[in-house]
Order: sequence, then structure tokens, then C-alpha cells
Amino acid sequence: MKKNLFFKLGLFCAALVLVATCFITSAWAKYTKNVTVSDTAKVAKFNVEFKKGDDQLTDGETIDIFTTTFANIKQGTDGSNTINKEKLIAPGSHGQFTIDVNITSEVSVAIALSGKLTCTGGDVPIKFFIATANQAAPTKDSDYKVLGEIAAVDLDVNDTDLDNYTATYTIYWKWISTDDTTDTNLGEAAANGTVSVKAELTLKVEQIIEQN
Repeated sequence: MKKNLFFKLGLFCAALVLVATCFITSAWAKYTKNVTVSDTAKVAKFNVEFKKGDDQLTDGETIDIFTTTFANIKQGTDGSNTINKEKLIAPGSHGQFTIDVNITSEVSVAIALSGKLTCTGGDVPIKFFIATANQAAPTKDSDYKVLGEIAAVDLDVNDTDLDNYTATYTIYWKWISTDDTTDTNLGEAAANGTVSVKAELTLKVEQIIEQN
């Protein structure tokens, strides 16, 4: 009787060991395969500087556009037609200045220059000609246009030019007289109040995105 009991107990223990071994084996042994891949990318650089001569331009900054040195207009102590920080223009006034766009980017970009003219107290006949580096200076009055009517002057800079590219705009302006009476009326209006003109230029650089 005892032998049967020990025998059954032995079989029971052996069965427990076998079951435990199966569980342990199933926990340790399995098919497995891992593949880990990766990649990295650097954000493309976008670096643009707007400059007038050696001076870097910032948004909203006032620059010298109408500074002139004509002997037929009252001059300040520095020889320019500036009195008490106010620049004077009159029939015969004209000038020019250059703005550079320096690009050291890693994306193709489009550059556009546009502008508008705001007159106060009278329509001052100041007109403009915007030339890129490959354009000649204006040779006749008809070359000049009202600033707000000049469509944006565009340039594209592609990935072959991006290491160190400079786009140059030369802006010419001139008082384009229509007749003596109109000019005289403006001068007399200025004697009785302020007649002024404000030029605003906008330079825009943006990434060119191809449509696939």
C-alpha cells in the first residue's frame, strides 16, 4: 500500500517537473529576429543679408534714398540738401543707391524687390528705375516709372549659386517734370505747408519649392 502511495507520489512529482520544464522551455526558447535601421538629416541653411554699402539693413529701418548734393537747392553744413534733418528735393533732383542681397543658403530661393511711393500735400513727380546687376542705367525720362507701378523685379538663385551669392539692385530716382506750372504749384504749396514724399522698398527672399 505504501509502495503504491510512494509510487504515485513519485509519478506526481515527475509530472510536475515535466510540466514546469515545458513552461520554462517555452519562456526561454522562441524564434526571434531584429532589424534596426536609421538615418539622419540636417536642416538646410537659410541665411540672407540685406546691405546698403557696408551697412546691414533691418526691417523697418530708414535709409538714405533722397540725400542729394545739388547746388541749386539749399544745402546744410555737410554740403547735402538736408536742413534740420529734412531732405530737400526740387525740380532737377535725382540720385541713385545700391542694395545688395547676400545669400549663403542651402536651398534655391527667389528674390523680389518692389516698392511704393506715398505723397503728402501734393503729387510729387518722383519716379524710379530699378536695375539688376546686368542692366544699364536709364538713359531717358521715359525709362523711369512710378514706384508703385513697377512690378517686382525678380531673380532666381539656384543650388549652383548658393555658396556665396550676391544679388545687386541699383535704384535710380528722378524728379520727372511735366510742366513748369505743376512744379511751381508744388513749390508754392510747400511754402504754405508740408509737401513730402516717402519711398518704401520691400526686398523679399523665399525658398523655391518644386511642385512634383
